[in-house]
Amino acid sequence: MDDIGKIFHAESEKLKDGIDRIMADSQHSAQEIVAVYYQIINLQSIITVLKMNTGKDDDKTHFDKIAETENLISEKFNLVVHPQIIAKLENSIRETTKNLQSDHSVKQSMQDIQRDAKLYEDLREQMSTKEFVQQYQRSIS
Repeated sequence: MDDIGKIFHAESEKLKDGIDRIMADSQHSAQEIVAVYYQIINLQSIITVLKMNTGKDDDKTHFDKIAETENLISEKFNLVVHPQIIAKLENSIRETTKNLQSDHSVKQSMQDIQRDAKLYEDLREQMSTKEFVQQYQRSIS
């Protein structure tokens, strides 16, 4: 198998593992979420190159792995995992916003200010991740 085929197989397995991790755990960092989306974008580019360079005489397992990976992306990720990620991000943003709005007494301790600063940082990261995920959504619509 050529180098791009080896890269494709390794990256496909990496994506499968990433999706399985996200499905198994309800809490994900923004970095984990973004990494899976970048993995998908990367694999879609590799698949495009492979399809252009793969002929009828090439190994059938090559075609099968491409179809398997495309199915993983379109069926498992796009239809199941992606909507779950969006819903979790929306809920997290709503909860963080609610926490920030509900706890504003006139006099705050340094600890309260630091906690709020951390919540604002978390909110910014969540909103940024949601925007990235929504861009992906627009690309598959």
